[in-house]
Amino acid sequence: MHWGGGSWYSGTVATATMTGTGALTAVSAGTTTITYTVAGCSATEIVTVAALPAPIGGTLTVCQYTIDPLSDAGGGTWTSSNTIVATIGPSGNVTGLSPGTSIITYSVGTGCSSNAIVTVNLTPLPISGIAVVCSGLTTNLSDATTGGSWSSTNLLVASVGVASGVASSSIVSSASTVNIIYTAPGGCTTSMALTVDPQPASISGASSVCAGSTISLFDGGGDPGAVVTQQ
Repeated sequence: MHWGGGSWYSGTVATATMTGTGALTAVSAGTTTITYTVAGCSATEIVTVAALPAPIGGTLTVCQYTIDPLSDAGGGTWTSSNTIVATIGPSGNVTGLSPGTSIITYSVGTGCSSNAIVTVNLTPLPISGIAVVCSGLTTNLSDATTGGSWSSTNLLVASVGVASGVASSSIVSSASTVNIIYTAPGGCTTSMALTVDPQPASISGASSVCAGSTISLFDGGGDPGAVVTQQ
């Protein structure tokens, strides 16, 4: 039988509070005695409030195809609300599968849980273009993922247009390599190793020859590099 018209009390309001309609709000871990009084009679119930797990730790923004470790106190289980976007292993490693969001939940044996929203950003496709360029020349690079920006890890070897993807090599004396990076709008990246080869030294030797004669031409090191014969 529902009596109604009575009053609700919590013996420990630091643990839980009660409203006049019987709604209990858990405040902190512990126990409290809940009392319902009507017409001088009362009933009691001991209520236990379980502690929530700690907030989920780790980076909540990941790139597609990468793994990011999340953390909590231990002893609980992990689940993902959208396994098309992201999955999570028993140790808390979340794997980004496709762009979007997923709610990651960490649950403990009491039934309490902590949630965090993980965002998976698009990883750009591999960079296309010629990966070797002669010193002082340019090469056009591209990526099928649009809207991103380009950068170089070493401007002394090669620079690249932020929006164009045109890589301009510097003058180098020996073969040098630089990473050219393409960053998609969500911050995820792909890269290509660009090799810059030095230009050969100037050719030396006679610049004219008589018909029927033979001359030798030399590279900058003095080694014969070509023999020209004219009949």
